[in-house]
Amino acid sequence: MGKSDFQQVFSENKKSADSLLVVLARPNGRSQSRLGLAIAKKYTASAVQRNRIKRLIRESFRQHLPFRVAIDTVVMNRAGIASKDNNQLFQSLHKHWNRIDDKLEQGA
Repeated sequence: MGKSDFQQVFSENKKSADSLLVVLARPNGRSQSRLGLAIAKKYTASAVQRNRIKRLIRESFRQHLPFRVAIDTVVMNRAGIASKDNNQLFQSLHKHWNRIDDKLEQGA
């Protein structure tokens, strides 16, 4: 995803949020879904933790494919995410993917 693709997701989106993550998504009109990550140093100071979070998000996204509608997605972290274990992050992401899928299906 390029800069303009990120900007489109930020300007027109469906949102799912909890205490760990914010997920923004919009239909992309393509044949496949794409993932963008915005994992801030502000909430996850350690590069090791940021990379762990990114790997988990990518894997969860791959496991959830295909979405009912091809989407562009941006995932952002919130404070306290680094202290959560992998299972808690996977559970949170699973809920987000289902919410986003439902919201975009209703809007289509």
